[in-house]
Amino acid sequence: MASALDSQVDIVIPEMPSFTKGYHHRPYPAISPSRPEIAAAAAGKNIVVTGGGTGIGKAIAIAFAQAGARSVAILGRRADRLQQTAAEMKSEAAKHGHSPIIVTEVVDLMRRETVDDALRSIQSKISTAAGSTYLDVLVSNAGMAPKMGAVLGYDAQIMMNTFGLNVMSAFNAVNAWAPLAGDKAVLINVSSMMAHARPVVTNFAYSMAKAANLKMMDYFAAENPTIHVVSLQPGIINTELGGDDMPVFVAPDTTELPGQFCAWLLTDEARFLKNKFVWANWDVEDLVARKDEVLTTRALTWGVEGVPVVIDNKTRSVIRRQAAKGQNLGRRITRPSRVKAFERQALVQPLFAVKSKHESSDVHQDGRDGDSSSRGDDEDTPSRIEPVIGDSVSVLSLPIDIAQEDRVLMCEAVAFMNAPRCLPSLNKAFSEGSVGHSIFLQLIFTDQAYYHCALATVLECNHISPQSGVSSIRHLTHAFRLINERISGAERVSNSTIAVVMSLSTYESTRGRYDRGMIHLSGLFRMVETRGGLDRVGSEEPEIMQKIYRADLDYALRFGAAPKLNIKLFENSKAMERLNVLSTRDHDILYLNLNPEFREQLGLELCELWNSAAEMSMLVNEASANKRSKLSRAKFLRSYIWLGHRLLNYASLNKPRSLNRLQSMAHLGLLMLISSLLCGLDRRVVENAILSQLLRDEASKVTNSETQELLLWLLFLGAAGILQDPSHDIWLVPKTWETMRDLGLDTWDSIRSVLWKFPWMNDFYESGSSALFAKVTQYQCIQFSV
Repeated sequence: MASALDSQVDIVIPEMPSFTKGYHHRPYPAISPSRPEIAAAAAGKNIVVTGGGTGIGKAIAIAFAQAGARSVAILGRRADRLQQTAAEMKSEAAKHGHSPIIVTEVVDLMRRETVDDALRSIQSKISTAAGSTYLDVLVSNAGMAPKMGAVLGYDAQIMMNTFGLNVMSAFNAVNAWAPLAGDKAVLINVSSMMAHARPVVTNFAYSMAKAANLKMMDYFAAENPTIHVVSLQPGIINTELGGDDMPVFVAPDTTELPGQFCAWLLTDEARFLKNKFVWANWDVEDLVARKDEVLTTRALTWGVEGVPVVIDNKTRSVIRRQAAKGQNLGRRITRPSRVKAFERQALVQPLFAVKSKHESSDVHQDGRDGDSSSRGDDEDTPSRIEPVIGDSVSVLSLPIDIAQEDRVLMCEAVAFMNAPRCLPSLNKAFSEGSVGHSIFLQLIFTDQAYYHCALATVLECNHISPQSGVSSIRHLTHAFRLINERISGAERVSNSTIAVVMSLSTYESTRGRYDRGMIHLSGLFRMVETRGGLDRVGSEEPEIMQKIYRADLDYALRFGAAPKLNIKLFENSKAMERLNVLSTRDHDILYLNLNPEFREQLGLELCELWNSAAEMSMLVNEASANKRSKLSRAKFLRSYIWLGHRLLNYASLNKPRSLNRLQSMAHLGLLMLISSLLCGLDRRVVENAILSQLLRDEASKVTNSETQELLLWLLFLGAAGILQDPSHDIWLVPKTWETMRDLGLDTWDSIRSVLWKFPWMNDFYESGSSALFAKVTQYQCIQFSV
C-alpha cells in the first residue's frame, strides 16, 4: 500500500555536485548571525528585501535582523504576511539583543513607480532615527516558478508572466534602489541553479527567466563597478513560489540556510565573491580556502565556457591573403585601433583574462603560412589588446609583469578609471562612451609606475579585502621607487611621469591627506614648466591638461585658495569644449527666471557664472527626463572644471573680495555644487571642512525675505552634496525647519518648487535632500508635541 508521502512526491532530488568539500542543508556555526564577524558587517546597515514576506525572503530578512542590521525593510504583495514576518523579525532580533527598525511596504514590483515610491518611503521612515539613510543592501528575491511544461504547446501568457516577474521585478528594484544606495552598496541577487543547469524536461520557462535575470545582473555589475554584486542559488527548498502546480521535493534544504548565508555575504571574508555565482549549500570556509582560485580564474563566473578565439597574427595574415586575392570583395572589414577597441570593451565588461609577456608566446607566434608580411609592422608591438570572440573576455599581452594576486585588481583599476564616478541616478543623463581616458588606460598596461599607482588608488577607494590597506602601501612603495629613478633620468617630464605624479596626488586626496597631495601637485607644476608650459602640454595631450586643471581646482577648494593655473589657457586649449546646446529661447528663460533685483545685486560677472550653472543643471535634468538627447560626459566634466576655476578666480574662499550678502550666498552655493561634483558623485572623499563651516556661518546670520529662499537652497544643497558628518544635523535640521516655517512651506512639493528656481540637478540631489526633509518633518512633530 502506498504511503501518504508517496502520494505527494513528484520529484526526488539527487545529491548535487559541489564546488566545496562541505555541502550543507541546514545552517551551521560559520554562517550564524550571532558570529561576531557577521554581526559587525550587518551593524549600521539598512537592508531591503523584495519578496520578504514569505519563504526564502522571509528567512533572509530574519537573519539580517538577528545579525543586528540598523534597519530591515521587506517588500511584498500581501500586507498580512508582511506584518506577520515583521513581528517574527522583531522577536528574533530581540533574542539576539538587537532592536532594528522594521519597515513593511506593500508593493507591486511590476510597476516601476510604485517601487520608486516604496523605496523613498523606506528611506523616509528610517531617517527618524540617528544613522545613515543610505539603503546599503538590496536583496532581489521576488520571483515566481510557473507550472511546468514543454516549449511546444506552452501557454504564451504564462511564459511572459514568468519572464516579467523574474526579470522586470528585479529590473525595477535595482533601478529604484541604486540612486539611494551608499558608496559600499551590496546587491544580492537570489537566482537559481536552473539558470545554468542543463535542460530539465518541462521546466524551460523558469530556466529562461532566471538566465535572463543573471545576464541583466552581469550588465548592472559591469556598469556599476563600485557596487558589490553576488548572485545566489538558495538551495532546493519547498516554498510558495510556484503554488500548487509545483512538484514537492524530497529532503529539501531549510530556508534558514540561504537566509544566514546572505548575512555572511556582507562580511569581508566574502568580498572576493564580487560578480560571482554561488550556492548557499557550499561550505563558506571551504570557499574562502579557494579564494585565490576564484580571484584569478573564471571560476564561479556565469557564462558560456569554451576555447577563446583570438585574432592573432596568423589569422590576420590569412585575412590579408584573402583580401589580396579579392576573396573579401564586397565585405566590410573593420580594424579599429587596439586602444579604442579596449576602451569599448572596458566600458561594458570589467572582467579580463590578463597574460604577461612570459605567458603569451602562443598569442605572439608568427603566422606559419609563409606570409612574412605579418612581421615588422605595428601588429607586433609589445602592448596588445585583442577581443576574444565567444566569451566576452579580453586577452591582453603586456610588456609589464603582473603578479597573480593583482590580476583581478587590474580589472578593478580599468573599470575605476574608465567609468565616470557618477551615482547611477545621474548616469541616465549621459550617452554611453568613454570620458576620454585613452592615454591613462594605455599607461596602466605599459608603465610600471602608473600601474602600481592605479592599483593603490583602487585598493584605497574600494576596500576590496581586509588586506587592502597593506596591499595599497605595497603598490605605492613600488610606484615611489620607480618614479624616483625616473625623475633623475631622461623621462623626468614625460607623459607617463606627469601622469604618475598626478596619480599620487589623487591617491593622497582619497586618503584625505591634502597637505601631502599638495607637495605632489607642486612638483607636477614644476614638471609642466620644465616641459615647456601648460599650453604645450595641452596642445600635445589635452587629457593630461584637463586632469591637471581638475586637480588644481580640487586642491584650491580644499585649501580655500585661488587656483594656481590660468583658466585662459584651458579655455583656449584643445581640452576645452563645454556643454553648450541650449537654444536662444532656453537662455532667455534662464535669464528671465532671475528676479531683476536679484540680477542687479549679483552683478554682471557672477550673474554670468550663475547662468552657466543653471544651464548645466537644466541640461542634466532634461536629459535625465528624456526631454533632449543624452549629454557628453566629457563635456560635462570640462564644464564644471571651467566653472569652478571661474568661480574661484572671481572670489577665493580664504581671501574673498568685498561681496554683498546675496553675492556671498550665491557664490558659496555655486562652489558647493562644484565641490559635490568633484567628489565624483559617489562620496569617496572626505568632507570639505571650509565649505561646511561657511555654510554654517551663513545659516547663523539673520536673513530677510529676499534671501530666505536662497538660504533654503543652500541648506538642501549642503545636505545633498557637501555635509557628510551626521553631527551637522544638530544645527542643520532646526535651521531648515525655521526657514521652511518662515517661507510657509510644509510639503516636499512646495520645497521642490523653490529649489527648482536655483541650479539644481533633480536626480543627483533627490536622495540627500529628501532625507533632510524627512528629518525636518520628524523634528517638526517633536516641536508641536512639546
